[in-house]
Amino acid sequence: MKALWGRSVVDYLPSLVTWLAVIVYLVTAWGYNAEARLFPLMIGLLLFVLLPLDVLILAETAWGARLRATINPASVEPTSDSTEQHPLCSQIVALAYVFGFATLLVLIGVLPAIAIYVTASVRSLGRRNWPLSLTFGAVLTSFTYALFVVALDIPLYSGLLFDI
Repeated sequence: MKALWGRSVVDYLPSLVTWLAVIVYLVTAWGYNAEARLFPLMIGLLLFVLLPLDVLILAETAWGARLRATINPASVEPTSDSTEQHPLCSQIVALAYVFGFATLLVLIGVLPAIAIYVTASVRSLGRRNWPLSLTFGAVLTSFTYALFVVALDIPLYSGLLFDI
């Protein structure tokens, strides 16, 4: 298969096909009324920018490697000789966080679930101190509230326990 920037062209196809689908999505969303197209356009434009970045990150070039290391430090090859990069225990913990977040969403709603999940994951998985973890949780929760409730006037799910 033909190579481009040190990789097979096939490696770039998922991003490129998705990018073309995003263009169709944006053109379709543009036909909606102003209020209905706001959220689809925000998501579509974000993907329109990020998917070409994904293609650049895939490139096996010096700048592709720099982008990979900058945007996703976990993608850099480990220096140890260990063949097991992701032990089963860490995979189980990662899944437990996802299931825990989903459970929190259902039980207590979007905003408290985001606050708890972000704070807990930054603290335990990111190994950061409590003040920084709480700050991240508060900032992301505030941003979610400002975007959906204030800017878009979309009520957020309040959970089974608080939906009285």
